[in-house]
Amino acid sequence: MANDNDYFHDISSRLEFIQHSKSEIKKIKIHAEDKFKTTGDKKYLLGSKYIELFLYTDDRFRQLALVYDLLKLNDSQYEYITIACNFNLAFQFEDVSPKQAMYFLNNSIKINESVGKRYMLPHLYHLKGRLYYKNKKYDKALLYFKKALQKYDSSEVYFKASMYNNFGMTYCHLHNMKKAYEETMKGIQLLSEKKNLNQDQLDFLYLMRGNVGFYFYKMGNYEAAQKFLEQEFNYYKSKDKFFSPILLTCQRLSDLYTLSNVDKKKIIAYLTNVESSVKNVHDQIIINEILLKHYSANNELVQIKRISQRLVDLNHKFDNANIQNIKEISYILNDRVLKNINEKYSYELSNQKRKIYYAIIIICIICISSSMIF
Repeated sequence: MANDNDYFHDISSRLEFIQHSKSEIKKIKIHAEDKFKTTGDKKYLLGSKYIELFLYTDDRFRQLALVYDLLKLNDSQYEYITIACNFNLAFQFEDVSPKQAMYFLNNSIKINESVGKRYMLPHLYHLKGRLYYKNKKYDKALLYFKKALQKYDSSEVYFKASMYNNFGMTYCHLHNMKKAYEETMKGIQLLSEKKNLNQDQLDFLYLMRGNVGFYFYKMGNYEAAQKFLEQEFNYYKSKDKFFSPILLTCQRLSDLYTLSNVDKKKIIAYLTNVESSVKNVHDQIIINEILLKHYSANNELVQIKRISQRLVDLNHKFDNANIQNIKEISYILNDRVLKNINEKYSYELSNQKRKIYYAIIIICIICISSSMIF
């Protein structure tokens, strides 16, 4: 069984390097399906279903359906699958229902710790720290970020740098800007020393630089703050596609420019140009909030009226989308619960029928035997 758990872990390790290539993921899935057809071993069937999760990373509802089917198929046979599915559910419910997310996450951690292997533990601790962070329980957040850092291998530079960045953000909320700066710089140094950074790692490096700029801003060092924040802004602005983190940078730079009496033209021009191409409603709201703040400061009444109406429409759209998401998630959950209840009821009904059937047979045998004796 332990080797079978390692089989699933090996799949995860392989998928980590090709997560952006659907064609490569499909090849691994087909290979697992072929192994199942050849051997009939259930672990290969579970493997193919597990791999399918990575094909629909952007489809929450497809993910939920797949996870529940996988849990049912696994039926607690392989710990790794139970750990992975509960982790997936915790991630899916992180923003929708943090309490439910923590429930699934604790299940994962308990099982993973009992297995005695690292497997997903550093990622599980990371998510638990993040849930505490969002719930403003910063001491507990730091505890689990540190546990995650200790579990990551020295080769996992990206994840270790991420933990230092988490330390920085947590200390920022604890109003310890010096410590926030020092911890984030450790993450920057780790990634800067790594050769041949991939796109995700490079993006994250500049995100950390932006955070350092914000810490300088909070400490009153506006010159250093402007340097780091503009590095991040210019990097994200030059990318072919829109990248959401740039909006936080725009907010920070806008506030900094106001204090430093620096012209905001380049930020306002960028946001105005990009707004029509942004698909995410939440991002559209942030863009228009920054624009409204700028136009309000300059008493541009026509623009204030236009942006205000735009924000009203976007907030209605955002609220409706959230309501719809909750309805769809609830439907999936209720559907799974009802199916489980129906299956349990069907089993109990057929089991009861069997009991009655056997009881009738036994009564008949007794009656026949009694007749013969009589």
